[in-house]
Amino acid sequence: TAFAAYRLGKFNIDTRQKDEFLGLATPACTVFTAGLLLIYLHNTGGFGKTMLNPVFLYSLLVIFSFLMVSEIPMFNFRFKGLVWVGNEFRIVFLASLMPLFIFTKEGFFSLSVLLYIALSIVQSFFKKIFIQQNSNSNSR
Repeated sequence: TAFAAYRLGKFNIDTRQKDEFLGLATPACTVFTAGLLLIYLHNTGGFGKTMLNPVFLYSLLVIFSFLMVSEIPMFNFRFKGLVWVGNEFRIVFLASLMPLFIFTKEGFFSLSVLLYIALSIVQSFFKKIFIQQNSNSNSR
């Protein structure tokens, strides 16, 4: 909760967040946490007891607190028209949600947030490479 409040103060008026969020949005963190509760309640995949493991829970607390206040770019869901270019990660993410739901049941919520984080990090990595290549070719 403290990191969610800190996130609000840090990023609420940040003008850099036009095409992406900086850090993990609080609602995504909430969806992840609610998903853990569902996994526990339904013992999804036999992971119910894992959800009560203090080391596991405290590790997630540290990781997700960091992700909320980090400046890691996370893609938003504003589509740039009905085209592939510029929407690649959004489309891949949305297309992967149905199979994820079918195969993971209650784990869907937490796993969809993990997929979102992973795709955002991959997108950020490729953007950095693309920007670096363009700046190198422009300086020649």
